[in-house]
Amino acid sequence: MKIFKFVIGACAVLLLGCGGTSTTEIQTVTENEVQIPTINPPKTALAKLVPVSRERLLQSQQNGLFYQSVSSVNSTDNEMVAASEVSTSRNYSQTITQELGVDESDIIKYDGEKLFVLTTQTPTDFTQSKSDKADFTSPGFYYPEEQIIRVLEKQPNKELIQTHTLSFVDTNNDIRQSEIYITDNKVITIGKSAELMYFDQRSIYVSGAPKFSIDLHELENTGQTLPSFTFTGDGRLLSSRRIGDKIILISSFANTPNVPLATSDVQKAEVLSTIKELDIFDFLPQYSLEQNGQLMNGALVNANSCFIPENQSLKDGTLGLVTITSLDINDPNNFSSICVNGWFDDVYVSAQDIFLYATTEDFSTSNQPQNSTVVHHFELNPEGESQYNGTAFAPGTVGWQNPQLRFKQEGENLFLVTTEFTADVADRFDHYLSVFSLNANDRELRKIGQLPDLQSSIEIGKPNEDITAVRFFDNKVYIVTFERIDPLYVIDLSNPARPLIQGELEMPGYSSYLHPLNENYVLGIGQNIDPNRFLEPPNSQTMSEEAIQEGTKIALFDVSGIPRIVNEYVFPESGTPAEFSYKALTYLAKSETEHWFAVPIQTYTYTINAEGLYEDTGSTFMALFSADLEGKGRLLNPGNVAPDFTSDDGYGNYNDRAVIDEETIYYVHHGKVWRSSWNNPQIVFGPY
Repeated sequence: MKIFKFVIGACAVLLLGCGGTSTTEIQTVTENEVQIPTINPPKTALAKLVPVSRERLLQSQQNGLFYQSVSSVNSTDNEMVAASEVSTSRNYSQTITQELGVDESDIIKYDGEKLFVLTTQTPTDFTQSKSDKADFTSPGFYYPEEQIIRVLEKQPNKELIQTHTLSFVDTNNDIRQSEIYITDNKVITIGKSAELMYFDQRSIYVSGAPKFSIDLHELENTGQTLPSFTFTGDGRLLSSRRIGDKIILISSFANTPNVPLATSDVQKAEVLSTIKELDIFDFLPQYSLEQNGQLMNGALVNANSCFIPENQSLKDGTLGLVTITSLDINDPNNFSSICVNGWFDDVYVSAQDIFLYATTEDFSTSNQPQNSTVVHHFELNPEGESQYNGTAFAPGTVGWQNPQLRFKQEGENLFLVTTEFTADVADRFDHYLSVFSLNANDRELRKIGQLPDLQSSIEIGKPNEDITAVRFFDNKVYIVTFERIDPLYVIDLSNPARPLIQGELEMPGYSSYLHPLNENYVLGIGQNIDPNRFLEPPNSQTMSEEAIQEGTKIALFDVSGIPRIVNEYVFPESGTPAEFSYKALTYLAKSETEHWFAVPIQTYTYTINAEGLYEDTGSTFMALFSADLEGKGRLLNPGNVAPDFTSDDGYGNYNDRAVIDEETIYYVHHGKVWRSSWNNPQIVFGPY
């Protein structure tokens, strides 16, 4: 998989002249008289942002719409994931988040007494046979599903009893619930357009009219609830965070109001005339708020609260906006929004800051594109409003897997790990650790440190090793690179101006996700890989004496000095979603020296049955681990929670989750819950 961009579009001068206030009249013309404006190719702006007037924003949107009408625009994807940082103050596990104090939505939540599970089922009244659905394979078709939030309350004997059910029936391909937050006996649901959920259209610019929603439900004793409010917005929801009573929403929107594709000059002139009649409100996302039987609506963002790249010329334009909205769940009508007109890849959010970033590609010097990353920094004030502070520039790109893990805001500094692709077949990757001051000078974040730098020739990674994992913790960053073996680097950040590689460890395979436990120990989740498989061809002179068992690897590293493996466990022929999604991992710090984990594992083994066909004989289970950090440390596997899934009506474990509550394990699989205990995981109760 490669990194993708959220694409909105870019274009040319259409209607407004210098100063952004006058218009160019479009006269009735014949095919020989048509004059078509010059159109610049789309690009990501490697530039700072400046506030924009509504007139100038309209021009950019009109230009973008015209460019899309006369050119082909390829939309691309990106998926946003995160890291982990958790508190040890509770005796039960919670959703792992990237930053303390910044909650992230998930399909399950637990508050120590109630377990909230978001799942789906086919409505009972949906009885059409597949033969009745002639278009079931066509784009946009879906089987209607009912989203259910099951609220299960813990009993004194650790049993679970379902006390509430929230039902969301998706009957018209509109909005489908995707994840939830909980706070103070309230459930906050995050909804996205069903077409995006079913067909995974993750581009920032999408056709049609995608929407997102925020619903707040207060649990009543009756077992049924009605939403206290429903907030609906136009566009695709890229990400959300909860900071206290504020929900931070990052969304994208691009409208194409009834403008056809144009090929001939006459058609292009007609498109220009149509676009000239459009107002800025035709390009702004709208919102609606239903509360207490009343409906309010309007523009999600004010046209005068937006930014564009400072180097955007009158021959440039971008169709679409990225909007940052802060919504108060206690007063949803009290929300604030700003927008940015441009191309972006993703966001990284800390407790008081939002970093919107993008990767540029410059082909001007050679056939090998030169990548750079531009990062726009927005500060969140106490009211949750976003204020633009400045922009940073770094070489290379942040990659595709867990890109947020490559960012860390600490105090007045931003740390960022990037990778630059080279044309050197002997070493295709150059990796950089850059440190920026958040004290902007003329809206620019100054680079105060970098590794490698001019004073050091030490590089991150050996030739042709790509980065598979990055994790910041305290005053260090841990980086894993991989080609045939896995070097783990420990880099000291105590002097931000001079990052130093403190040590490295080589071992077979790689880690995709790193979870620091304290300043001395890190848990790694990844794959054990036999180095022999990369030799072409393998032979007796080059191969190891013994082949290495491949499969999911859970390892404990001692990083207190020269890094070393404390011990590891390998599950043959298996995978875990925790490699790619931190939310699949369950973590509870029982004490300063004892840390518990639960990792969903799925094995892939096949046998040939009596009919000569391959039969899946793999297994799905929740593996338990205990990290003992006393002495030289050790990692233990006390057992696995393995319910009987013979009659399971679904496949895969990507959405498997677990909760650890003191000694009790709750295992959530396809919306059902099983219960076990840490000391006797082989005994399983349920499903609930």
